[in-house]
Amino acid sequence: CVVGGACHPSLQAAINAASAGDTIELGAGVDTEAGIVISKNLTIRGQGAAQSIVQADANPNTATDRVFS
Repeated sequence: CVVGGACHPSLQAAINAASAGDTIELGAGVDTEAGIVISKNLTIRGQGAAQSIVQADANPNTATDRVFS
């Protein structure tokens, strides 16, 4: 969810909807998304490294794509 805004079905959707300078809050859990493009100044904040995980493939250590660009 973008702080002060609506929740989105994916991290990329939240990034697309956010304005420069916004903060995107990730909940606990695993988000599997590849090729997330960030082209504006944002803060992406999770619940901690062991709690909010963004990975490019459902199986850790098997992705062939980058998560962020």
